[in-house]
Amino acid sequence: MQAFFNNIVELFEAICRSTGMQYSELNILVYCLLLPAFWCALVWIRSRKLGWLLLLLLGLTAIYLVEKQHLLPFSLHFYRQNILALERLGASTGLGYVGISLVMGVGIPLLFSLALLFLQKKLLPACYLCYLAINLGYYCRVFALAI
Repeated sequence: MQAFFNNIVELFEAICRSTGMQYSELNILVYCLLLPAFWCALVWIRSRKLGWLLLLLLGLTAIYLVEKQHLLPFSLHFYRQNILALERLGASTGLGYVGISLVMGVGIPLLFSLALLFLQKKLLPACYLCYLAINLGYYCRVFALAI
């Protein structure tokens, strides 16, 4: 488990080196914008619904990339708070930081991606919006811990 986690960290660090992004920026970009946009694209491809939301997510991604220098203090703060939340959650579940990070950062996104590939088309928009709300709730809770 630790080796797999280390490989993911090394991949993120390699991307950071090649793009000039900070690790915290890349983490936020991937988990808060690109993964939700990917899932929305799956919903749109399969059901032709939520195209407006896909455009919004891609637009937010572009804005984040253009304005990332102005957002760096927020990105660092948000990333640190997410780490603290994962450490607490890892301690309370017995999985530890690495285990809970793999569950939250790899396992759940993979399972949700598979669900979007195999669910009935009519269920896709509601399922996606529900997961987006849960994800938003998690990040609001993370940010609330920061205050």
